Amino acid sequence: MPDEVLLTYVGYNVFQGKMMYLLALVSAFLGAVTGISISYAIGLKLGLPFLKKFGPKIHITQGRIEYTQNLFKKYGNVMLIVGYFIPGVRHITAYLAGISHMDLRKFMIFAYSGAFLWSITFISLGHELGERWFIVEEYIHRYGFYVFAAVILLILGAVSYFKFRRTQMKWHRMGLPTKRYLLKSALILFFFVFIFDRFADELIEHELNKFDQNIINWVQGLIYPQLTTIMKIFTVLGSTTALILFLIISVALMIWQKKRWEALFLVIAISGGALFNQLLKWVFHRQRPTLHRLIEETGYSFPSGHSMVSFIFYGMLGMLFYMFLVSSLPKVIITLISIALILMIGISRIYLGVHYPSDVLAGFAAGGAWLVICLMGLRLVLEYRGTSNKG
Repeated sequence: MPDEVLLTYVGYNVFQGKMMYLLALVSAFLGAVTGISISYAIGLKLGLPFLKKFGPKIHITQGRIEYTQNLFKKYGNVMLIVGYFIPGVRHITAYLAGISHMDLRKFMIFAYSGAFLWSITFISLGHELGERWFIVEEYIHRYGFYVFAAVILLILGAVSYFKFRRTQMKWHRMGLPTKRYLLKSALILFFFVFIFDRFADELIEHELNKFDQNIINWVQGLIYPQLTTIMKIFTVLGSTTALILFLIISVALMIWQKKRWEALFLVIAISGGALFNQLLKWVFHRQRPTLHRLIEETGYSFPSGHSMVSFIFYGMLGMLFYMFLVSSLPKVIITLISIALILMIGISRIYLGVHYPSDVLAGFAAGGAWLVICLMGLRLVLEYRGTSNKG
C-alpha cells in the first residue's frame, strides 16, 4: 500500500475519533524523517565510494559524478521538498543528497520540512474527506504512474536540452539528407494531425456511430475461442506492463551499444505518448463500448491507449532498427513485423469489445504524430552532434 494512502487512512481514523490528530501527525513525521535520514546516510557512506570504484565500468566518470553533485547543490533543496509528493522519488533524492555530501543541517532543514508538509497534507486530506478517503487510493493507482512519467520526462527533457545547447547549432551546416528527412517528416506529421482532427470532429458531432458499428459487426463476427486467445495475446503486447518491460530491455541494449541518444528519445517518446494519451482521454471523455465485451477495461475510450502507445513504441523500435541495420532484407522484415504487430494490437481492442474502431484509428493518428515529432528531434540531435564533432 502506498504511504500516501496509509496516511490518508490515518486521517480518516482521526475523522472517526479513533486517533488524536497531533499524535498521528507527530508519528507520521518521525517515521518519514527516519526513513529519509537512513537514505541520506546510505548515500553518504556507501554511495560516492561505490560510484568511484565501480562507476567507470559503466561509463560513470569522475567528471559526471562532480557534474551531478553540482547540479544537486543548485536544485537539491527544491527536490528534497517536492520529491516527497512523488511516490518512489523521496528516498532517491535523499540518497543523491548523501552522494553529493550535502551539508547535514541544510539537508535536515529542507528534507524534514518536506516530511512535515507531506505528513500534514495527507492526514488532513483523509480527515477532510472522511468517508470518501478511499478516492485517494483510486487516484494514486490510476494516475501515479503518469505523474512519475511526467517527472521523468521533464528531467530527461531538461538534460537533453542543456546538453543540446552545448553543441554548435548552425543551421547552414545541416546536411541535405537531414533537410529532406525533416521536410518529409513534416508532411507525414500534417497527415497524422489531419486524420486525428477528422475523427475528433466527427466524434464531437456524433457522426461516428454508423462507421464504428459496421466495422464492429464485421470484426466481432469472426469471434471463436482460438482466435480470442490469439487476440488476448496481442492486446497484452500493447499493455502498460509489457511495454515497460520491453522499454527497459530496449534501453539497456541501446546503452550497451552506446546508442544513448536513441535510448533517451525512446524513453521520451513512450513517456510523452502515455501522458498525451491520458490528456486526450480526459479532453474527449468518451465512454467505452458496453456490448459484447470479452475482457473488462476501465477509463475513457478515445483515443485508444493501446493503439497509440504501441504505435509509438513499436514504430520507434522499427525506425531505430531501420537506422542501425545495413542490409535491405532485414530492414524490410523489421518494418513488416512492426506494422503487422501495431495493426493486430489495434484490431484486438475492437475484437475484444473494449474500443470503437474510431478510437483505434485516432490512437494510431495521435501516436503517429508524436512519433514523428520524436524522430525529428532525434534526427536533429544526431545531426548537430555529427557536425559538432566534425567541427
